[in-house]
Amino acid sequence: YSVGNLGGYAVYKTADWVAATGYNNGAGLLYDAAAPEPLLFLPAAGYRTLPDGGIINIIKVGFYWSSTVSGTAAWRLAFTDKYVDVSEVGRALGFSVRCVKSN
Repeated sequence: YSVGNLGGYAVYKTADWVAATGYNNGAGLLYDAAAPEPLLFLPAAGYRTLPDGGIINIIKVGFYWSSTVSGTAAWRLAFTDKYVDVSEVGRALGFSVRCVKSN
């Protein structure tokens, strides 16, 4: 999902996505006015590197922390334009945080 220079990962309700003729098969651009509204949009904010804290891969990748912690590690969501992954990594990395209200 991208709008101009803003890349990211959009999460939709299944029914909204299926009903969005032309979008769920890649025929339409998700930022058109008629595209379904996502439940959540996570910008591809890149991440901070070790040891200097430099920011890299903005617009290309997104890394987000979960609230699940295990010692010096925690779970994170990672995405690019080609994949989505959830895995446990060291907490010293500088990933984004997005507060999401649960029902």
